[in-house]
Amino acid sequence: MLQNKIHNLIKELSKGIQSRENVLKLALLSSLAGESIFLLGPSSVEKNLIGRKLKYAFKEARLFEYLVRPETSSEEIFDSFYNDSYMEENNSSSKSNIIFLDEIGNANYSIQNKLLTLLDEKSYQREKNKAKVIIHAFLFASSNLPKAEFFLINLWDKFLIREMVTPLEDEDSFKQMLLEEEDPYFDNVPIELKITNTEYEKWQQQLKYVKIPVLILDLIHKLKERLRDKEDKINSSISDRRWKKIIRILKASAFFNDRDEIDLMDFFLVKSCINNRLEKSESFEIEKNISEIIMEHGVPITLDTRYKNKYRRIKSEFENEFKNPIASKSLSQDSQQKKVKSWELEISELFDVSKKCIEKIRNYEKQTVNNLFANPKNQETIFLKLKDIHEEIQEFLKSLKILKNKIINLDKKKEEIQPKTQKIWVKGKEISLKEEFINTIGMEFVLIYPGEYLMGDNIGDGNKDELPVHTVKITKPFYISKYLVTQKNWMDVMKNNPSHFKGEVSLPIENVSWNEIQEFITKLNKLDDLTKNINQYNEISSGIKITSQYHLPTEAEWEYVARAGTTTKYYWGNIFSGECWYDGNSEAVTNPVGKHPPNPWGLFDMIGNVWEWCEDFFDGEFYKKSPIEDPVNLEYSEFRVFRGGGWGNDPWNMRVSIRVKGNPYQKFHAVGFRIAFSLF
Repeated sequence: MLQNKIHNLIKELSKGIQSRENVLKLALLSSLAGESIFLLGPSSVEKNLIGRKLKYAFKEARLFEYLVRPETSSEEIFDSFYNDSYMEENNSSSKSNIIFLDEIGNANYSIQNKLLTLLDEKSYQREKNKAKVIIHAFLFASSNLPKAEFFLINLWDKFLIREMVTPLEDEDSFKQMLLEEEDPYFDNVPIELKITNTEYEKWQQQLKYVKIPVLILDLIHKLKERLRDKEDKINSSISDRRWKKIIRILKASAFFNDRDEIDLMDFFLVKSCINNRLEKSESFEIEKNISEIIMEHGVPITLDTRYKNKYRRIKSEFENEFKNPIASKSLSQDSQQKKVKSWELEISELFDVSKKCIEKIRNYEKQTVNNLFANPKNQETIFLKLKDIHEEIQEFLKSLKILKNKIINLDKKKEEIQPKTQKIWVKGKEISLKEEFINTIGMEFVLIYPGEYLMGDNIGDGNKDELPVHTVKITKPFYISKYLVTQKNWMDVMKNNPSHFKGEVSLPIENVSWNEIQEFITKLNKLDDLTKNINQYNEISSGIKITSQYHLPTEAEWEYVARAGTTTKYYWGNIFSGECWYDGNSEAVTNPVGKHPPNPWGLFDMIGNVWEWCEDFFDGEFYKKSPIEDPVNLEYSEFRVFRGGGWGNDPWNMRVSIRVKGNPYQKFHAVGFRIAFSLF
């Protein structure tokens, strides 16, 4: 890959440069594009080092350096150049020649006119019967900006890239320069990285075929118009010939980045081609305008309007067709069944299109990061724009997901299943308890039997607070909610919805603190006479009275039901299967509860989607002193515990043993809860 070769070449050339890599890159790019560069900087800055580095970029290259003084004649410069090029043999035309003229502002008109010819022809011929000297790189430098009254406008216009080279200002770069032991003037470029004449000539021809997207042409035109309105801050007198040459630089940037068309990172190079005064204020204003244009009109990735319109049409048709919440009657008609299938297919297409857009964004980000001539500040501008587009597409995907689930749920019929019963012994008497319970607001609960398990990180890849592994006995049966508490459940009790992620009411509630959950539980206990209902539901007539109140599960209860009789890292085994909502599939949002398979005890989303608050105070040392039977840490600390992993976490955070702490006053977009109640 050409990009890889140039990348490695730049890496070698940059040794000993200290904070001037960008100037070196621009000098190399101007040479590879067959253009010239002008460097402005005080005499204390070794601008000739850039010329020396360029020499090392080419195989068998000659560097001609000359300090131009006010009294210097054109013959002194050009005869010296010709003689240097033809020392010993007349075969130097096969070599690359780099010209570096310092203090070019001192050049008289005779020198300037000869330079004009030299820059046009890229070669020099002293006499007709003498061979031409081919020139591959032109570098001009000065400690002061050439005075307009003594410098030809046409020659100034030929300096396509114009850059400031300043002394090392930041402390780190200065110290690095002092510590640098490698001689920056030493040629350390491996021979295989050096550019041959054959390669150079071939590339000059291939550059012509790099495409200019319409977007780039539009952006250049918009920038040209903007500059016209800012003559007080920017010298907007830019010739048409110069704009044409700028395109050549942009093509070269694309070509040496292994692309066949110009992109936005290439477009940023315009700044170095149109700064006329080389002042910080002018440079800032140009860069600001380029960034604004890109943010307003750039990044050729978008979700086409026709796809957004298709989504609106499906949503409208769906809502008009199924205004009646009892959809089963409508679904019995063949025509409407066909509509549902049609909507599902169209939504599937919209998902594919959206995901392709996200893939394009990722590729564009990678392309931006890998750009050889990129400036980190310019990269940040592109990343901000890509972030905006990504968020827009994610919102669209979220809306699609909500609509898709509504359509899928139309075809589902709720089965009335009579709960099974289980006989257990309490206080010496046998009673029957139903394995499932539904409370007055429709929340479903699963009966959990007493038992014993090993609590903590029994695999050995967790945190210290998950140790030591210790035996825990759950001595009493209890019920725990089959699903995470949903937004509907919360609204039924609290009459509000504080969730960050809104849409379907079957999404888990989140963005609620531990303390707010206590308010929810208090109100639910008042709303639902649990003691009465659970006694009637289980038809207990053995003289044993059940007294129950809702509460958050304790840590021990939570891990007991999360493990569901297993001893592995996850309740399905030690290898992560992805059967939960985590950062690899959640698309950075919460998802409706119950979409992944339940654990062996019939509980959904025990891992992933949102973390779950527990009753306990957090204590990283609690496992060392935990009682065996029904442990719960009620000793005050600043934090409470939540467990189970959330939509934004990796597989390691999905382990059933992981413990996380949170201030009970805090709210998190990835933390929710489920509730439990004991029977005795």
